[in-house]
Order: sequence, then structure tokens, then C-alpha cells
Amino acid sequence: MINSKQIGKTKQSSNLDKIILLLALMTSLASNSAWLSDMISQLDLLVHFQVQYAWVIAIFTIALIYRRKFFWAIIIALLLIPILARIIPLYVVDTDTSLEPEISLLSSNIGYTNINYSSLIDVTKRMQPDVLIVQEATDDCSKALTELHSIYPYRVLQPEPGAKGMLMLSKKPLLNSKVVIHPLTKHITISAHIKLGDSLLHLVAAHPFRPGLRHGTHILENELGAISKLIVNNKSNTIVIGDLNTTMWSNVYKDFVNKCELSNLRQGRGVMASWNRFIPWLSAIPIDHCLVGENLVGENFELLPIKGADHCAMRAVIKFAD
Repeated sequence: MINSKQIGKTKQSSNLDKIILLLALMTSLASNSAWLSDMISQLDLLVHFQVQYAWVIAIFTIALIYRRKFFWAIIIALLLIPILARIIPLYVVDTDTSLEPEISLLSSNIGYTNINYSSLIDVTKRMQPDVLIVQEATDDCSKALTELHSIYPYRVLQPEPGAKGMLMLSKKPLLNSKVVIHPLTKHITISAHIKLGDSLLHLVAAHPFRPGLRHGTHILENELGAISKLIVNNKSNTIVIGDLNTTMWSNVYKDFVNKCELSNLRQGRGVMASWNRFIPWLSAIPIDHCLVGENLVGENFELLPIKGADHCAMRAVIKFAD
């Protein structure tokens, strides 16, 4: 005879299964929110956590297997397929070969509240990039980096209060350089050309405004649209680098790279989450990017920690594609 305690345990077990199934379904819906983000731009905020969604659904699947709910475990495991289809291609190695010469870049969103400039200076001296790009650069940051001026004689410096400033320091002459200030956000974009071999590279350092609940991705989309206008005449030899405040899974990102015919140096190297470094394995997402035109290929791309900054710096070595 079944007593009331057994009935209660069975009911609790059934309720737990329902909760697991509901949470797995909600996670799956969040992971696929890009389908509706063109109509409701705020949904774009949910698409950036594909790696986290994969872990959550994997844990739910294991929990159901442990509870011997094999049918539902299979159903939940199927929800992983579209998520993995977005992640796994990033690990497919690009077979493009490259030719000399090369250019090395170091880009860091140092964080306007960060005053530990020595870490960025040390990394720069160790890596010796041809070009250093600093986002969220304040006057104090710009003054601290004067220590590097003897190494980098060519400079475009536009420090600003808060998150808007940008610096570009180069060992090579910066030709046709200009500073573009977005009329709404006042964020800085620096555009310059650099001679590499017999060709001109177009280097664009960007840090568009982050998306949010109020405006969704509308402002970000507007800024990326303005950046695309800067490179319309020289797409093949263009490099766009910086904290773009979006991930590869966003429709806004996809529209931008497709319009500008750019590829991400992450390709073949994986997700490489760059922000937030507070709990990297739990919360980090890949919003710092180096994008290149079809004539260019990444010889190397890596992330480097900068003390005091919540973003990893990016180091990229770029050559002409063979």
C-alpha cells in the first residue's frame, strides 16, 4: 500500500522534472532570440551568451539522465544542436596562407576608471606591436602613455572623459588620419591608412556605444552603419579593431560584417571570450574583435589580460592573403 509520504515524494519528483524542462525550454528560447531581434531589438541582448546556454542545457540533460528520465533527456539534448551549430564553426581552421610583410596590432579597452596604466605599458613593451590602440582613454591615460611616445612617434590622440576616448599610437606613419565623433553618443572612431609593402591598409579603431534595454541595439546599429561608410572604398584591405559591444551571434554584427565583407580573426581559434574578466568561465562573452577584409589574413590572434581592466587586450598579427 502506498502511503502519503511516498505520494508526496513522487509529486515532488514530478514537479522537479517539470521545473527542469521549463528552465531548459526558456534557455533554448533565449539562445534563439536572434530570430525575433530584428523586430524587438532588446532581444539582441540575449544572444551573446551561447556558450553559457550550452553549459546550462548540458547540465539539465545530465540531471535528467541521473534521474533516469531518458526520454526527456534526449529531448533536452536536442535543444543543444542549434547552439552548438553557432559555436563549433568558430573552431574550424581557415586554410588561407599568408605572405610577407606583416603588421602587429595591440588593442585594449583599458576602462576609464582603471588607473593601472603600468600593466598596459608593460604588455606593450613586451609585445612590441606596430600599432597600439586604447579605448576608453582619458586625459590621465594619455599622459601616462607618453612613456611610449619615443617608441611610437606617429599618434592620433583623442582622450575624452568617460568611455568615449580613443588613442592610436604607431611605429609606422599614419596617413590620411581622421577622428570621427558620433553625433549622438560622442564616441570616438579613428581612421588611418598605413603603408604595408606596396599597399595601403585602412585601419579603423572603433568603440561603439553598448546596447541596452532602453534603446536596444538601435544606437549600436547606427554607429556600426557610420563605420561601414568609412570603409566603403577600401574593403579588401581594411582592418576594424576594438570593443564593438556585440558578439558574432548578433544580427547587428552579422549585418555589419556582411555589408563590409569582413571576416573575424577568431575563425579557427574558437569563441575566445574577452569580457567580463570578473568571472571569465561564467560570464565572459566575445565582444572585442579584429575584423579584416578579403585581402588579409590573421597570422596570429590572442587575448592578453590587462590588470585593472575588465576586458582582455587583443593582439593580432596580420598579413596579406596568398
